[in-house]
Amino acid sequence: MRRSILPALALAAVAGAAVLWVTPRGAGISPDSGCYIALARNLAAGRGYVMGDATGGWVVFTHFPPLYPALLAVFELLGADAAAASRFLGAAFFCANVALFWLLARRHVSRSPATALLGALFVVLSTEMLEVHSMAWSEPLYIFLSLAGFLALDSYRERPRPRALILSGLAMGLAFLTRYAGIAAAAAGAVAVFRRRKRDAPAYLALAFGPPGLWLLRNRLLTHHATDASWALRHPVLPGLLEAAPDALAALALIALLATARKERRSDWAGKLEPQLAFCAFYVALFASMALLTTPGLLSEYPRYSTPLRLSLALMTLPLLQGRWENAAGRLSAAGFALVLAGRMLLWGRHVARDGQQYAGERWKGSAIIAYVRALPEGARVYTNSPTPVYLYAGKDIVDIPTREDFDEGPNPEYRHDVASLREDMERGAVLAYFKEDGNAAQESWVRKECGPWTLKPTEDGILCSKRL
Repeated sequence: MRRSILPALALAAVAGAAVLWVTPRGAGISPDSGCYIALARNLAAGRGYVMGDATGGWVVFTHFPPLYPALLAVFELLGADAAAASRFLGAAFFCANVALFWLLARRHVSRSPATALLGALFVVLSTEMLEVHSMAWSEPLYIFLSLAGFLALDSYRERPRPRALILSGLAMGLAFLTRYAGIAAAAAGAVAVFRRRKRDAPAYLALAFGPPGLWLLRNRLLTHHATDASWALRHPVLPGLLEAAPDALAALALIALLATARKERRSDWAGKLEPQLAFCAFYVALFASMALLTTPGLLSEYPRYSTPLRLSLALMTLPLLQGRWENAAGRLSAAGFALVLAGRMLLWGRHVARDGQQYAGERWKGSAIIAYVRALPEGARVYTNSPTPVYLYAGKDIVDIPTREDFDEGPNPEYRHDVASLREDMERGAVLAYFKEDGNAAQESWVRKECGPWTLKPTEDGILCSKRL
């Protein structure tokens, strides 16, 4: 193991450097990122875990669990900007996650240290992993805590000790407090502990589910619901299932490897990787139910949300590759696959480093619309279809342009009321800032129609509308 530590650390360092390479303009910013940053700033300012609403007040927030915004809030309290801190956190977590993946792989491929290093190399070269760690998202922290929890769980299953049980339970509980999908890792750990030593299961359940349970109870007491998800069968999601095709193929390849492995190896594989199998089953069931019943938009971001699943598939595949790639043909195949991954990552990385990811791009920071909104007096009411960049770069509180149907939640029952409020506010001097990049032809037509009574000013990146113009 000692001989492979230095190469593993080198791979981890390359992973962190890759994040810094693709984020010279800062960590990528998406609508979720904007929420995390706003929540962190509100926590640091002493307002609590709240978000602004259309009336200018504050509402309790339940859509995301609190750990990642709380971590960003620590940097705000220390004088750093949450958006800037997310870049370096992403780099640090990619380093740590590559190291943890290698440690887990090393435990399962003890006869082939080179196979564990090969797996870690493929993680470093994964474009999806680089993207997740270079965005201001909670996934890097979630992956870190989940991998740490599984590593401690492996130690516990090998030799049941209180320290390993406590570390695994706490890590899984914190993963749950980072993303609600963390319930899959916590449940997998609970099953593994119960099967190993039943009397330890209550303690593990208390550690893994106690803190998240208290958080969900807090949400219920303050807002009358544990989260803001509404359960109902959504519109068909079949087109989005194509995003899951690579993982389906990987699962089929894993099954093929199992089918061709010796009986003894299959038995050893199933015994060692039982928690990963349980995690995959729970995660897939959770993701499918959410895509069908709460948030169909999940499928449009499948590569992002599937990274924990892909890491588990990789961990389960590596033990079956021992002895299969260490001949000339196998090494040639591994080298070819690594070159394909590296080429794909470099092409994507060059593009992202030049243009920035999503709202981190210069086209947003240098927007004429944002410059106009930034110059508005304090308290000016701004309606927009791109709230995240307006909040981050113009420093203004915003209201979403009314829509008939929400991408995630379905039909908007308050649509007529929202339109009436917009018209009243526009008469009082509110500004409507419409961005082409986040809109579509139908929405632009609606904006032009609604702005009929007021001055409308087209710009390179959209439309401004107000009595102030």
